[in-house]
Amino acid sequence: MSESIGLACRLIGPELAERKALIAAELLDQVASVVESDDGFTLRWSSGDPWAERVLEIVRLERQCCPFIRFELTIEPNDGPVTLRLLGNDEVKQFIRTELLSPAP
Repeated sequence: MSESIGLACRLIGPELAERKALIAAELLDQVASVVESDDGFTLRWSSGDPWAERVLEIVRLERQCCPFIRFELTIEPNDGPVTLRLLGNDEVKQFIRTELLSPAP
């Protein structure tokens, strides 16, 4: 049995804007591809260095403010690609699209 977690980011105002800017600067500006699926989005960086560490830190931060997103991180061997899947129901997917993947103002 799973509990339903409310769909609301725990950050507001300037904190949310700052986090969006950090995600854009640290990750989205450097992502090799973003692929949409039925249950979310897959982001891929072409090599592990330095992305594995940066992506893991962003996931750690995002889990604190957006506990309703499921994160799946894959780090391929031999400095291969880093893949981050951001997953959830339709509402979560729309939140990811709007709040995490859209450009910061």
